[in-house]
Amino acid sequence: LEAKQIDIATKYPGRIKQVLADEGEMVNARQIVATMDTEPLEAQLRNAEAKIKEAEDNRRTAVANVAVRQAEFVYSEKEYKRSSELVGRGAVSEAERDIDLARVEKARSALVGAKAQAVRTKSAIAAAVAEAERLKAEIRDSVLRAPVRGRVQTRLAEPGEVLPAGGKVLTLVDLSDVYMYVF
Repeated sequence: LEAKQIDIATKYPGRIKQVLADEGEMVNARQIVATMDTEPLEAQLRNAEAKIKEAEDNRRTAVANVAVRQAEFVYSEKEYKRSSELVGRGAVSEAERDIDLARVEKARSALVGAKAQAVRTKSAIAAAVAEAERLKAEIRDSVLRAPVRGRVQTRLAEPGEVLPAGGKVLTLVDLSDVYMYVF
């Protein structure tokens, strides 16, 4: 008689924290059979979460900066319009009007730059969130579960061992798929 063998292996390299099944034991589908040490990943996750907060603070600062630059632009436009009207009356020189026009252009450029910075902060938030989600997925994948109900045939690793990606921890025998070859 033969049965389908299933290897339970790590997805990522790391140190085994605990193996919760021994040879000969029956395990159920989705039962936790081993866990990997996730301490380094948890530290990286805390770092990623801090980067999210930092990026959100940068976003608030950038949005406030856009408001400031917008106000400066509106004010400089009004000054330029006043100067243009006063040039016709001879109350302001053309040089002063040109200076006010330069201030309008400078304020417009600063506003465009502030808006671009605000957009960049959105991207930084998205990147930090994606990194945190990736780390959470790695932490979830560090809990090894039996894919089917079966019997543990061999225990290939012990707590404390460091395994490469794909390193085998246990081999299960799926007793729901027993077969025999007859010659």
